Amino acid sequence: DLKLNGKVSFLDAEVSGGSDLIAYDLTAIKAKVRASGGSDAKISVTSELEASANGGADIYYRGNPARVNKHSSGGSDITRKE
Repeated sequence: DLKLNGKVSFLDAEVSGGSDLIAYDLTAIKAKVRASGGSDAKISVTSELEASANGGADIYYRGNPARVNKHSSGGSDITRKE
């Protein structure tokens, strides 16, 4: 598991092989996140999100980005959380 906090202009993250990214306390203006192989990514994004999940991986995001581009397959989900 990897836990992050703070603020960034751009987050580029890839998680795989059952790993977890816990970054609700890291606020990103823009984020590109890829998750696979049963991994979970939890992020906060304010402006723009590009998310891809496959192989049973899940991506959860907080915030209300104006632009969201998401693709999921193979039992994966990309879900906005409050």
